[in-house]
Amino acid sequence: MRKWILLAFAGLVVGCAQTPRDDSEARAPLAPPEAASAADAERGNVERTVESAVDDAPDALPAQSAAADGGDDWGESAPAADDDWGDGGDDWAGSGSGDLDDPFAGPAMDWEEIDPWEGFNRKMFGFNEFVDRYALKPAAKGYRFITPQWLDDTFTRFFANLQDFRSGLNNVLQWRWGQARDNFGRFSVNTTLGLAGLFDVASELDIPKHKTDLGLTLARWGVDSGPYLVLPLFGPSTVRDAATIWPEDYMRLSHYLLEDTTDRLIFSAVYAVDLRADLLDLERNIIGDRYTFLRNFYITQRMKGEGLSRVPGPAPKAEGQAAPAEEQGTESEPQW
Repeated sequence: MRKWILLAFAGLVVGCAQTPRDDSEARAPLAPPEAASAADAERGNVERTVESAVDDAPDALPAQSAAADGGDDWGESAPAADDDWGDGGDDWAGSGSGDLDDPFAGPAMDWEEIDPWEGFNRKMFGFNEFVDRYALKPAAKGYRFITPQWLDDTFTRFFANLQDFRSGLNNVLQWRWGQARDNFGRFSVNTTLGLAGLFDVASELDIPKHKTDLGLTLARWGVDSGPYLVLPLFGPSTVRDAATIWPEDYMRLSHYLLEDTTDRLIFSAVYAVDLRADLLDLERNIIGDRYTFLRNFYITQRMKGEGLSRVPGPAPKAEGQAAPAEEQGTESEPQW
């Protein structure tokens, strides 16, 4: 099985090596944001750009969600100003309205409680950037150089189709039958009419996509996320999400279709390189301290997936004193 996977992938790549990719439109770099002193509207545009791209990705990127060139020192992040990351700016962790749609939220976020292991997390973040700089990112650039746009999109659709199946299982566990129906409907249509997911026929039929995972399933069951945690090679996570990495592997079709462990590793490596290539342009929207940006963005996106309309604010200063209304977390109406 491993030989066939390698031969098929190598054949596709080598066969298209002579077909240069037209990057004039599809791969046009995203314009970097203005300096940190730009208006709040500009910051909102950056948020929507990154959020839209992450939502379109089939899954979280191993090693680092949007890691870029970092320094050789694993114990700290590289400087904010970096050609691969856009213009540097101030650390956004202490500013923002605290609204869930603001990944730079400050006043409504008790970051000492959410990220109590920041020292350890920054060291893991630096290690992940090192790995990304010298391994994953060069592989992604080489993959993108030899792979035409249509083939890159085909790989992305294939992996996204497999993710629809796993999301469907999680929506069943979350008792969200309508979303589970959509997920399994997309998987069935794209697997048959879309030739194993190579074509996204379900989107043409207006079947909505609902991304979820086992971590959000546990959140639905009332399990707290726990502190923020950066995992080596896997990147941003929480204690709850980290605990689901191994169990969720049994919800992936590749676990059953690929019996050999080496075959699964090859499959995961191809997926990681394809997804990393899709994120090459998005990293230009990172502003300020990269660790802070990605941490805030990850936490707000996870809480949005849990159905929270605002993130929890700091605890009241005095016992029995209610927190201000604008800082209290509220939960949106559950989607049954």
